[in-house]
Amino acid sequence: ADKIIRESTFGFETVKKETEIGMQVVSENVLETNNDDFIFAISTITPEQEGMLPFGISYNTPLQIILNDEVVFEDFAAREFYYSEVAYSMFDFQDTIYFDLVKGRNDILVKMESSGDAKMFLRELRPHPEDKLTTKFESYFHSNNETLSWEYVSLPKEAVGSFEANAKIRPEFAIGGQQYSWKPFPDVFIKKLIIDKNNSYKRESYLEWHYANGAHMFTLLNLSDASGDEKYSDFVKNYCDFTIDNYEELKKQYYSKHSLRGANYRIFRRSMLDDTGAPCLPFIDLYNRTQTESYKFLIDDMIEYVSNEQVRLEDGTFCRPEPTKWSLWADDLFMSIPFLLRASKMTNETRHYDDIARQIINFNSYLFDPDSGLYKHGWFSSTNETSKAFWGRANGWSIWAASEALLHLPEDHKDYDRVLNIFKKHIDGLVQYQSDSGLWHQVLNHPNSFLETSCSAMYVLAIARGVQNGWLDESYKSYAIKGWEGVSSNIMDDGTVRDICRGTGIGNTFEFYYERDRFDHDPRGLGAVITAGIEVSRLMN
Repeated sequence: ADKIIRESTFGFETVKKETEIGMQVVSENVLETNNDDFIFAISTITPEQEGMLPFGISYNTPLQIILNDEVVFEDFAAREFYYSEVAYSMFDFQDTIYFDLVKGRNDILVKMESSGDAKMFLRELRPHPEDKLTTKFESYFHSNNETLSWEYVSLPKEAVGSFEANAKIRPEFAIGGQQYSWKPFPDVFIKKLIIDKNNSYKRESYLEWHYANGAHMFTLLNLSDASGDEKYSDFVKNYCDFTIDNYEELKKQYYSKHSLRGANYRIFRRSMLDDTGAPCLPFIDLYNRTQTESYKFLIDDMIEYVSNEQVRLEDGTFCRPEPTKWSLWADDLFMSIPFLLRASKMTNETRHYDDIARQIINFNSYLFDPDSGLYKHGWFSSTNETSKAFWGRANGWSIWAASEALLHLPEDHKDYDRVLNIFKKHIDGLVQYQSDSGLWHQVLNHPNSFLETSCSAMYVLAIARGVQNGWLDESYKSYAIKGWEGVSSNIMDDGTVRDICRGTGIGNTFEFYYERDRFDHDPRGLGAVITAGIEVSRLMN
């Protein structure tokens, strides 16, 4: 916990925005258009191989696209702009268009009618979200410039006809005595959270709006309660205030500068439980303690999303569009349930309790394997089948969420006993796979997979809670203590936690899970490790 605080910098660095996630963006609000009537943007596309390729496109203005001197797309109607990143590297565009690309250089010219806020998003579509892009966009006039992809010129309506009649595109040209030239897109500068170069973990700031940071931030509030040290709750309050204070500026950065990977972009992407329920945990937990009014608008937005906007199966079970429509991820129990429990406390609405119980019961019916006593990572509605692996952290998210439900769900709730029974059966399955070291394996029933810290901590905290609260027999105490010995062996003297598996999608093979990278002090495991320490300390006392 102290290492999280030491390695968190409350500040931003200003960096030049470059192409993010392969999205080609032509946006009038970052160009110098002089209120002209039309904008022309030009680039070149180099494919890995020739042939027909699909591209997603969204736009809000009359638009024409010319590829290799042929019109390949046009729409003369103004539209309401729609674009969404519906899941990791999965996008929902207004239209799909196909480019017949030749080997080598392909020239692309975009004609847009100016509206004051004219914009176009264009991106190659891949069969699988994790597939790398096979096309490269480069400057038409400066193809040796790695950071420059597009150039533009803005023209008054009376000059367009003469321009289009001239088949040859030149760097500079004159129409009606007026001189014009193609200009590179202006530099756009964005804010990113500062990550000190000496930090052991550098992939994201611990202050980023992120499900893993939400987990460890709300855990720090519990640590403050358990230790009596207010520096932990003060740190969380500073984090929440810092997020709120910069909200409007970062919102403008996302929507006006189209920075799809700038600071706190997930708070505005808001298309999955990873972006909404879990990241908001420290805000709603603090609100329930302090009634800090400045947090409420954000919490209300997240409650609305989780309750009414998150996609579900027909039976109300949370699901995702990836890797196929519609898939259950065991991870989503934690991404939703701890937040909904606190939403129920905040709003005094018992409907959240009903939803919590429904999710635990339904996920159990889809993912729990009674022979092993374990949860599969995912289930696919397209095939009515589960994924292959009993992934460690997926089981961890599930059991942590169930323990949260048992702590906060009223005991007289109609489904309390069913939730308790699900928890106990899952624990009975998990303890069978504990290694001699006290740790559990990355793939629980595959001892040739590596020993993984985050899932082990999640099981430890759940078992310790179970014994303390009488959900489990006293004999289970030994599993928690032995597990903590294993987890603590991976905590270095400076507080660094080792061997935390990186973020992980649903894999099709066991090898996918075996080969996942492990990072020191990855936030995906820190909340669990701290909570396990708190619960074992209580258990021992």
